[in-house]
Amino acid sequence: MRLMRPVIIATILLIALNAARAAEITAPRERLSFDSDWRFALGHATDVSKDFNHATGGFSYFAKAGFGSGASDPKFKDQDWRKLNLPHDWAVELPFSERGSISHGFKAIGRNF
Repeated sequence: MRLMRPVIIATILLIALNAARAAEITAPRERLSFDSDWRFALGHATDVSKDFNHATGGFSYFAKAGFGSGASDPKFKDQDWRKLNLPHDWAVELPFSERGSISHGFKAIGRNF
């Protein structure tokens, strides 16, 4: 009787696994592209007025709920921002600099720029 228990458990697991696989096969997959309508504008590290007045309304945990400032404000107008496709790396567009950090590929990134 003790030898039958592992066989019964293995059989039950095998049946459950096959049922899960059958459900995967019958459920259609949906492919979604989130590479649409992305816009980009390089902000400014030290001048808030050149950085779309981001975070001028104070830090808010509710930015995702619509209480943001600058570009995180739901009413922010981004029509002047450049449209682009993903993937995109903003740092690639910056010039190289001898003062740039080696960790950023000597790009003009950070507070020195």
